[in-house]
Amino acid sequence: MKKILTALLALTLCGVMFTACGKDDTSAEADTTTTVSETAEETKAETEAEAEETEAETKAETEAETEAETEAETEAAAVASYANLDEFAKSGDAFGLDMDTISASDSLTYNWLKVLDGADSIYMDVEATDGSMTMVMGMKEDMISMKMCEKASDTNMLIIFKDSKMYMLDEASKAGYYMSADESAMEDYDIGALLGDIDFDAEMEKAADVKVTAVEIGGEKHTFEIAETGGGFLFDKNEKLLAILSPDTSTEMTALKVNEFTGTAPDSLFEIPSDYQLIDMEAMLAE
Repeated sequence: MKKILTALLALTLCGVMFTACGKDDTSAEADTTTTVSETAEETKAETEAEAEETEAETKAETEAETEAETEAETEAAAVASYANLDEFAKSGDAFGLDMDTISASDSLTYNWLKVLDGADSIYMDVEATDGSMTMVMGMKEDMISMKMCEKASDTNMLIIFKDSKMYMLDEASKAGYYMSADESAMEDYDIGALLGDIDFDAEMEKAADVKVTAVEIGGEKHTFEIAETGGGFLFDKNEKLLAILSPDTSTEMTALKVNEFTGTAPDSLFEIPSDYQLIDMEAMLAE
């Protein structure tokens, strides 16, 4: 599963995660006087004792409440807070937060990947955290498709890896070019081979531990995990994958919001339009 995570991380980010008593007697009259006196003294003693007990209980309750409030405030203060997803993604804090360690089988990241159990492909609909770019991505057998739309320029670019070639297509002009793809590099992204007969439960048992922490985004608790690949995976309060983050700060875009993730990529994603004018880049450069 490490290879699957690595492929996903690389592809999704390339375009761009707790009482008393007493008595005595002498004579009847004396007894009466004594009894009244003793009763008064006993009542006074009992009242004082009750008052002391109540005071002690109140003090203990107050101290306990104060301690609980302090712990809650300390815990709240320890949880990093961000106004929105874009602020969290661009803060640069994500991979430097204090984190705990859990087993891969207890992590949201690896259990989220189980959606691919029995799947033959991967489909993702993602966008930049600031909404500046959207991308639909598909992986099936040894094919990859990435359709990117930059909102500012309204530019649509389609990249397809198929039949050992890479195609760069522009929808507006219905034109593009193609060249040979590096087959040795593409082997790492052969999702058909990666998925194969993989036993997800067995793979989770062998996987390295995952780092985890809580973050507050938009006033709601989220869970951020860092897998053995080094990639970050952000989940919302319902444990749904919200974003994938890259630790590579040298790139302009280090995070993508995940709108949809399934194990079914339609064949249409990998089709080369027949009405596009295509240029063989290698042949052109050889002239």
